[in-house]
Amino acid sequence: MLSTSAIYKAIALADQFDARNIILKPLGGSPLHHVIEACSIKPEMASKNEGGTVDIDFFRIDQAANAKEGVFDRSRHDYAMADFVNLGAETVRRQLNVARNLVAPRVRSLLELTTMRLANAPVSDLSKLRISEEEDCPAIYGPNLRKLVDQYANYHNAEPALSITGSELGTADILKYLETGISSIDEDLIPWAASQPESVLQDAYRSFFTILNGRDGRGYYGRINKSVVKMVLVYCIARHLLENDIVLDGVTQGLKEYRAALTAIMAQSAHLLTIEMEKNDSAIQNGSLVRSITGTEIRVFPPVYREWLKNGGNTDVLYGMANSGEPKFTVDAISENADKYMKSWNNYASLVTARDSLSRMNFLREQLILSYESIIAAPNEEGVMPDPIAVQNEMNDFRAVLRTMSSIDAEDLELMCLKLVCRASFAETPAEMILTKMDEETKKNPKLSPREAGALAVIWYVAAWVSSLIELDNA
Repeated sequence: MLSTSAIYKAIALADQFDARNIILKPLGGSPLHHVIEACSIKPEMASKNEGGTVDIDFFRIDQAANAKEGVFDRSRHDYAMADFVNLGAETVRRQLNVARNLVAPRVRSLLELTTMRLANAPVSDLSKLRISEEEDCPAIYGPNLRKLVDQYANYHNAEPALSITGSELGTADILKYLETGISSIDEDLIPWAASQPESVLQDAYRSFFTILNGRDGRGYYGRINKSVVKMVLVYCIARHLLENDIVLDGVTQGLKEYRAALTAIMAQSAHLLTIEMEKNDSAIQNGSLVRSITGTEIRVFPPVYREWLKNGGNTDVLYGMANSGEPKFTVDAISENADKYMKSWNNYASLVTARDSLSRMNFLREQLILSYESIIAAPNEEGVMPDPIAVQNEMNDFRAVLRTMSSIDAEDLELMCLKLVCRASFAETPAEMILTKMDEETKKNPKLSPREAGALAVIWYVAAWVSSLIELDNA
């Protein structure tokens, strides 16, 4: 039953529509039309004027309200309203069931399958570029390690034998075998070594000190591979074993041969380190920033690189330099050409970004199509396969909807999947409205439970359903 409060609110709203010459009326024959027909005001509460409009006697309404009398013919209105409410409730229940039990699971399946497939997405050329200063072992810049290795500056062994057959060690033991016993070195060396990936430590040990070292055909230089990291690790391990008279478990050769092999590995690694130290000294003195450019990797001299960054250097300048075809290697030369390199990089990055965006979107479309087809073409719970023609028609609708979507839609893949499923397969239902509203409310308030978000979505749906039963005309 309509209350007096509801009547006054409706009248206030009607006044606003009237001021704009707007007429609202229910669609003929709709459930709302039957309710409105049953809401005729009692004759004593209103009177028609000469223009045919109705003047409502608010004084009589107030009197009736105070006397708890009805303003409308109750029986007709109450029955019509009960039918309308029951119809609305049944409509809501039916549509919520579709959204929750049919649409939402399919959206989740599409999202999960597509996300899994996207793990194999092509990698951008921009993301492949990197500046490498990984060989920055602090100990090689101090004087103390230099004193140890300088005695091997003129040492040379064309190819030290890799004949040591030690057993494998845990990473903790490898770290222990790196200790030089000189605190000024170990204070830098051990924390640095501990920060390296475990695989790096294991590779350095296994490649030179275990029975595995002869199995892949590579000799000393093939294994050291110009890596300062390995030079430091191999030198320190060999020195520790020699200085502490440690014979590794698994060694089968005689002690003399074992120590000779250790000495050769240690000495050659020390010799290579002296060369690298001289390069670093020269780089610092001459301002050499870039060590080398190989493919997508720019190797830098760490001390010079860090100083350059501290003074305002921009890594994009290095990327532009590497991409320009006119590489420079010193701080001065790179700084002189910084504007040109930056412009080169910006132009290249813009082109690659545009190409990558198109490539990612095309790849995403392909994965969405493959994922959705695998969902709707799968057998049901009873093992019955769907009609191939129905699957094909549904996929045609899916592709048509997908063509309307852009990279902006792809920024929220979950919402994109929701739109695709709803518009392609459940376009005749309000599932998109209900689920989208639930998603919006949950994002606004993450503390909402699914039931609470569903209740808010239902309010919107009911309002939309009722408004669909109303015609809007200008007077």
